[in-house]
Amino acid sequence: MYQYKLSDNIDPQENINMFRYSTSSSDYEHIHEFFEIVFIASGSGIHNVGGVSYSVERGDVLFIDFDQTHAFSSDTQMTIVNCLLDPVFIGKELMNAENAIDILTLSAYVEFSTKVSQFVPKVIFRGKDLLKLDLLFESMLEEFDEKSIGYKTAIQGYLQVILTYIFRKMREEDNERAPLLPHKVASDMLRDLEASFFGKISLNELAAKYSYNASYLSRIFKACYGKSPMAFIHEKRMDEAIRLLGETDLTVEEIGRQVGYGEKKQFYKIFKQYTGLTPSKMRDARNKMTTIK
Repeated sequence: MYQYKLSDNIDPQENINMFRYSTSSSDYEHIHEFFEIVFIASGSGIHNVGGVSYSVERGDVLFIDFDQTHAFSSDTQMTIVNCLLDPVFIGKELMNAENAIDILTLSAYVEFSTKVSQFVPKVIFRGKDLLKLDLLFESMLEEFDEKSIGYKTAIQGYLQVILTYIFRKMREEDNERAPLLPHKVASDMLRDLEASFFGKISLNELAAKYSYNASYLSRIFKACYGKSPMAFIHEKRMDEAIRLLGETDLTVEEIGRQVGYGEKKQFYKIFKQYTGLTPSKMRDARNKMTTIK
């Protein structure tokens, strides 16, 4: 697995690196010799942190721990603000910090000295909280790029506020989190669905696995990912069906079975709802596009 080195990514005279970039592609799984704060400024995608997939969109923040596996993917344009951080930038007392919770608790005020019981790297900011965070990251980027006198002090101040907001959100979510941690359940469920969406999937079976009733489990999943489990499954199946229509000579019936539909009628119905076309018309359209190219 590739490791991003501290010396290659952060100037030792600054102990911090900041940049904004846009992407519609995927990044390979990697680890860092530093800590990373990821702010989703626009767009959406999937971030995998420590083997757990998190659906992310504008306003979401990920706090990536030292040596924690990390990768992202996006099918649409996603703009990200990255803050790469050597803990010594915040203060010399953090020089030997070994994990993200140490940074958050030791850099925040004394009233935050109690750690959260479960560190979840994704924090959600919406509404006025998002607007405040937007301004803080913009101000940090401006200071880092212009490097005017006192810029490090300014960035440290902005960063202190951001870390405090992140820790505050984590504490709020920690207090609201049920014993079985719905966010973790939703992430585990997403991983299960991604691994087996072509097969026979029963929401009742998943509910039994996670000790929830099916309707509540569905609500947890939708709250985290913006769609029901079945909508997610159909979307993944349709994406694969579209690919097979354009890249193989399999019959429509064979493709329907391959992506998980035993009944031709059901496959046709869902495909048209998803794309607005029948499978045959979609194949014709893709073939015409290929011919034109």
